[in-house]
Amino acid sequence: MAKLSAQQQAIIDIEGDVFVTACPGSGKTRLLTEKIANVLSSGIPLQCRIAAVTFTNRAADEIRERIQSGETPTKHLWTGTIHSFALEWILRPYGSYDPLLRSGFSVADEYLVRNLVDSLREIHGVGRNTTVRMAFDRQGQLVDASSDTRALILACRKQLATMRLIDFDCLLYRAYRLLKTRAEIPRTLGAIFRLVCIDEYQDTQDLQFGILSEIVRASHDHTRVFLVGDKNQAIYSSLGGIAKTIQEVKDEFGRQSLCHHELSGNYRSTQRIVDFCSRLRDEGHEQIRSLSEYSAEQGLITFDDRTVGRDDLAQTIAALVRYHISNGIKPEDICILGPSWWLLTEIGRQLVLRLPEVDLDAPGLSPLRYQADCLWFQLTRLFLTDPIPSRFRSRMRWSADCVSGLEASLGFELPEDIRSARSFLRIINGIESEQESGLAYLDDVFEQLFERYLEIDVTEYPALSNSRELFFEGAEVRLIEQNNELETVDTLKKMFRHPSGVSINSCHGAKGDEYSVVICFGLLRGYIPHWSRIMDLTVDDPAESRRILYVVASRAKKFIHLFSEDGHRTKGGTAYETTRELAQVDWDYDALPG
Repeated sequence: MAKLSAQQQAIIDIEGDVFVTACPGSGKTRLLTEKIANVLSSGIPLQCRIAAVTFTNRAADEIRERIQSGETPTKHLWTGTIHSFALEWILRPYGSYDPLLRSGFSVADEYLVRNLVDSLREIHGVGRNTTVRMAFDRQGQLVDASSDTRALILACRKQLATMRLIDFDCLLYRAYRLLKTRAEIPRTLGAIFRLVCIDEYQDTQDLQFGILSEIVRASHDHTRVFLVGDKNQAIYSSLGGIAKTIQEVKDEFGRQSLCHHELSGNYRSTQRIVDFCSRLRDEGHEQIRSLSEYSAEQGLITFDDRTVGRDDLAQTIAALVRYHISNGIKPEDICILGPSWWLLTEIGRQLVLRLPEVDLDAPGLSPLRYQADCLWFQLTRLFLTDPIPSRFRSRMRWSADCVSGLEASLGFELPEDIRSARSFLRIINGIESEQESGLAYLDDVFEQLFERYLEIDVTEYPALSNSRELFFEGAEVRLIEQNNELETVDTLKKMFRHPSGVSINSCHGAKGDEYSVVICFGLLRGYIPHWSRIMDLTVDDPAESRRILYVVASRAKKFIHLFSEDGHRTKGGTAYETTRELAQVDWDYDALPG
C-alpha cells in the first residue's frame, strides 16, 4: 500500500469520535481499514472487540482481507452488515427474552419474502408497481405503509411466523426492542466493543442508527465511533437510508465532541472524469483535484443518446469490451452496469454468446445470493472455493463461522475432533461429488457432510431443515427467473473467484468498486429514476437520479461509456426518454471508438 497522506494519518491518529466525509476515490475504505488496523495493533483487552459495520457483506470481506494482508491479527475484529451484527450479537444470544423468538427462528431469504408479498398483492388490491416497504420505525410502526400495504404486510408476517421465520426488517426491530427493554444488553455490548466503525453512513436507516447508538450511549464513553461516507452517494433513500447531518450524528450518539473531517483529493480517476462527475454532484461544487498518477490522461467519456437500439446494444457493448482488452485493459478492470437485474440478465446472456473468449464475473446472475448469515450459504462458499494457499485464511474463518452457525442451529457443541476450524475444513476438502449440475452437487455434498461425517439427521432439527429447504427453493426460483435450465458447478464457482473477468453489476451494487472502464446502459427515465419514484410525488427524483449517475461515473478511472438505448417501451407503447438529469449535463463527449 502507498504511504498515507498527512491528512489521512492525522484523522487516524485522533483518539476520540470521528465523522469523515469524502468524495469518491479519496480513500475512505483505506482510511477505515487503517484506523481498524491501528487500534488492533495498539493492543486491546482480550474480551474487547472492534466492529466494522458495512452496507454490504462484500465490503465487510474486503476490509477483513485488507487487514489480513497487512499481517495484523484480526481475532478481535468483527465485520459485517448491521443485519449480521444484530443477529450475531443480539438476537442469537438474547432472543430467548423475546416472545416472538424464544421458540426458535430463522431469517427468511429476501426472495422468499418478495415472492410471498407478490402472492398477496391481488388479495389486498396492491398493484405490481406499488412499493411495499416492510420496515419498522423505532416505535414499531410500519414506515410509509398505506392501509392496503399495511394489511398485506401483516398477512405476510403472519405467514412467516407460522414457518418460524423473520424478515430482515423484523430482525432489526426485534434487536432494537431488546436493546430498549433489557438495559443489561446494551451495557454488556458497550463494554465489549471498543470501537464501532460505520461505513457508508449515508445509507444507514434510522432504526439501524438506533441499534448502534443504544450500544454506544450505554458504554459511557468506552465505545468510540468512526463514521465515513459521502452524502452525494446517498442512493438508498428509497430503502430508508438517511444522510444525517453532523449535528444529527452528534445528537444520535450523544457525542457532542465528535470531530468532523473531510478528505479532499481523488486518487482513483483522471482529472477529466473528476470534472465530469462534478456536474452530477448534489452538494459541494468546489473543484476536486485528481491525485492519481494518470490524472492528466484524456481517456474517453462517451454518451450515446438513443442512436443505439436495444437489439444492437449487446453487440455494441461487446465491441467496446474487445476494444479495451485489445488496448491492454485487463477483463477484471472492466465493468458493465445496468439499473436493474432483469435488464442485466437480458444483456448478460447475450454477452456470453458474443464474448465466448472473455470471462464474465456476474455474481448477481447466479442462482446463489450472498447470504452471510445463512449456514447453507456459508457451507456452499467453502465447498465452491478452491483450497489454494491465498484463500487459506479466509476459508479458515469461514470454517469457524460454519461450526459456530451449525452449533447454534443444533443447540449443542460438535465433537472435539470436528469442531475446530481446521478439522472442519479438512472434512470439507475431503468431500467429492461427480454431480455436474450446480444445485445437485450442493445437495450431494451437503448430504455427505451431515450423514457420513457429522452423523446428523437434518430433518430432526426444524430450523436447520427449513433453512436448507428455503436455500434451495430460492436458488431454483432464480434459475427459473433467469431461464437457466442447468447451472454447472464451475459456473457457481465463478461467484467466489472475484475478480475473475468482466464484471456485470447493478448501478447500486457497484458502489465502492473501481474500474478502468465503466460501461453503463439503461439510463432512461423510468429506470433512473424508477417509475415508483416518479409516481411518488413526495420524492425528489432529480436529486436521486443525479446521485445514481454520480456513483456510476465515479467508479471509472479512465473510461466511461454511457447508453440511453432506444427501443424500450412502456406498457402503453410510449418510448422511454433519456434520464433527464443526464440529458441536461453540458459536456463535450467523445465519439465511440471504432
